[in-house]
Amino acid sequence: MSVRVYLWDKELDLSEKLDRIKWLNEINHRVITKIIVIPYDKEEIESFIEMVNDYIEKNLMIYEQLEHCFNSSLHRIGGK
Repeated sequence: MSVRVYLWDKELDLSEKLDRIKWLNEINHRVITKIIVIPYDKEEIESFIEMVNDYIEKNLMIYEQLEHCFNSSLHRIGGK
């Protein structure tokens, strides 16, 4: 969903769109790997969050979209 938001944003120039999409894509790969490939390990959650934060730091403008996606996902699984 976030990628589409950036793709259709007429105010962003192409290089900024691509940069945001690149980092969202990297995070997406890591999330899928963490959920499906690597079993949940409570001890590794901090390093996982640090990794996501490292990607956010590469382009701080993706934070708002990620926050929206995480909050929406949490809401759907019953979190408050």
